[in-house]
Amino acid sequence: GALEVASIACAAGRKLMMGCMLETARGIGCALSVAAGSGLFDFYDLDAHMLVGAEPTVGAFEQAGPVLKVSPI
Repeated sequence: GALEVASIACAAGRKLMMGCMLETARGIGCALSVAAGSGLFDFYDLDAHMLVGAEPTVGAFEQAGPVLKVSPI
């Protein structure tokens, strides 16, 4: 459903942003995969993992400075 909405907005000439509220690292990894994999998004605000603290989830993504890179789960 999210990709359908994104495709409609993109076809209407809108710029798209993928954001988050307080998702875990796993949720952000999924959002990052959708955003980067679809190529439809212009902006990313995926920083909630920095507010949540230590989590048992590993392997969702790697962070190097401001860059997030999807990792195999």
